[in-house]
Amino acid sequence: MDFKSRIEGIVPDEVLNNISGRFDVVGDIAVLSLPDCAKAYADCIAGAVCDSRKNIRTVLNKRSLVSGDFRTFCFDVICGSGTETVHREYGFSYNVDLRDSFFTGRLASERMRVTSLVTGGESVFVPFAGVGPFAVPAAKRGAYVIAMELNREACGYMRKNMNLNSVCGSMDVICGDVCCCGSLFGSVTGSLSDSGSSFGCLFDRIIAPAPYGMDDVIPVLSGILKKDGHLHFYSFRPENQVGDFIDYAKGCGFIVEGYSACGNVAPGILRWVFDMRKL
Repeated sequence: MDFKSRIEGIVPDEVLNNISGRFDVVGDIAVLSLPDCAKAYADCIAGAVCDSRKNIRTVLNKRSLVSGDFRTFCFDVICGSGTETVHREYGFSYNVDLRDSFFTGRLASERMRVTSLVTGGESVFVPFAGVGPFAVPAAKRGAYVIAMELNREACGYMRKNMNLNSVCGSMDVICGDVCCCGSLFGSVTGSLSDSGSSFGCLFDRIIAPAPYGMDDVIPVLSGILKKDGHLHFYSFRPENQVGDFIDYAKGCGFIVEGYSACGNVAPGILRWVFDMRKL
């Protein structure tokens, strides 16, 4: 029985009809997006969610869309004690505090798809890395990974996740602005070489789960990617603008070898992944 069926007759129909039957799950936390008309029934709704999924210990309600440089949400805790959890997917575990760091479980299969393309010995750069759900699996496949994230809290959790998933020897974390990465890699590569890393300034592969409106970072990423290297770039747009992105990528020196939608994020707006190769 889904959670909406459990509150029929308790929550008025005119309110129930405005409540989505879907919610996100991160670890043992359920994340709802309740309309204003449903907030008076939040405790009842949270109880129904917990009854429908026995692994749920905390229920949050989003009070805002993702915002700011760190892509964080504002939450109300409806039931439970906090916003920190351990999320598990495809054999990996990720510590995350949803108040401090962006994370969605909806990209689990896409994360596994793209990281399965990584081969041992590759050098991989993951900008906008969050708490590491793209970087950690790439490192586990035998690549050497540099992950960059602007949010210091997320970087702290990413370092914990390196330990938790036993990839400390093949992954480094940089807290910094991706837009400045082109000027950073001279000194970074030198320090990595001192600790045993053997690759140069240019990467074999870049996996870029970029936030909304960051398409203009592609020329920066091109500057640190090898010829014939692969860029997996995530962008937000309506379907009728996919062709515009492909033209833009071509102008930046890439050929788009494949693309697919990987989730709706707003009415008419989809998240797309573009698998590209540098010419």
